[in-house]
Amino acid sequence: MVAPRRVIARPTDAEQRQRLLEISRSRTEPTNRVERARIILAYLHDPSAYRVARTIRVTQQTVTRCLERAAVSPTLEMLALVKHTCGMIEEGFAPLDPQRAHESLAVERCAEILSALKPSYIHHPRTKKLIQRVLNAFGCSSEKTYQDVPRLRCAFPKDYLTTGIA
Repeated sequence: MVAPRRVIARPTDAEQRQRLLEISRSRTEPTNRVERARIILAYLHDPSAYRVARTIRVTQQTVTRCLERAAVSPTLEMLALVKHTCGMIEEGFAPLDPQRAHESLAVERCAEILSALKPSYIHHPRTKKLIQRVLNAFGCSSEKTYQDVPRLRCAFPKDYLTTGIA
């Protein structure tokens, strides 16, 4: 018995298709980017990993991997949420680099910063708006989708912060 074909959805607008077309025809882009663009364009034309693999002369596994990666590529909405989150973290730890704050910051001070930062991020109106945009970009109905508060998680070296706030 043959398994049903799984179509990997990759929504693209005309601008994205045009950019993929430019990359696929490029002589200056890295070869792997050109190949990925050709695979995605071929799949948008004919959603069969088998036929795309034969057309482009790569393995079916290569096509499937490429499409799965493309399906989870960050959208503009996701990038905006990441930018907002990074901005709030950088502001909270200023003037220190948040990725190196543990090197010069006392554990108690770090816990204070996180105790203020986390609730402000969770309840920030822009955070909520950006999460709604991400959900809408993936086709989620705002009437049918429950949006929980976002969780800001932190990771520090093993013995740095053990208070449970991270």
